[in-house]
Amino acid sequence: MMAFNEFRQLADNPPRKDEPSVFKVAVYGIDTIEMEEGSKAIIIKTIIEVQ
Repeated sequence: MMAFNEFRQLADNPPRKDEPSVFKVAVYGIDTIEMEEGSKAIIIKTIIEVQ
């Protein structure tokens, strides 16, 4: 299982490939929500445009 900090680091800097695609991510955002008992949740918001 991936630790929270490992997941956050991957979400902040995802691996990228420069390849042709039929879509692109136009907007993304990462929010952290404090949950009960001190745990955290990450919400990744994306808007995908078809080219």
